[in-house]
Amino acid sequence: MASFNIDEKVLGTIETLSKQKGLSKSVLVEQMITVGLRNAVELTAAQRYHFARCVISNRCLDSLRLSGILMFEGGLSEQFMLICALEYDLRAKKNRQIRNGIVKMSIFEILEDIKAFDMDLFNKTLLEMNRFKKLKAEYLALYPNIEKS
Repeated sequence: MASFNIDEKVLGTIETLSKQKGLSKSVLVEQMITVGLRNAVELTAAQRYHFARCVISNRCLDSLRLSGILMFEGGLSEQFMLICALEYDLRAKKNRQIRNGIVKMSIFEILEDIKAFDMDLFNKTLLEMNRFKKLKAEYLALYPNIEKS
């Protein structure tokens, strides 16, 4: 948890955008800070890359928490493959359909983040997703402009 001093005009803008987008103020501010830091020219390319990788890693860890995994030491690819495996494993349990939908959308959003972040990592991840053919097919159907691996 962190605190910041923000000008009243900015607070009003955050309030307005929050209502328009249907997002909480904290989620909206986090998104804007993430986008701002990802594109900040004051940061070196290495700092922007590291920041984007940390954002994606945190999103993966959040998705793992939905499945009850509170700590995982693997890299980004390993985290993502574990999320896919858990989504596939949980599908059979009907009482977790809502959670599965959230996890599946998280998987697709993380893939889109990885694609925007690093195409080589995205292509490698998409290739590794061949183990989860149905999940990969759903992603490719949702985003048809992707070349099939």
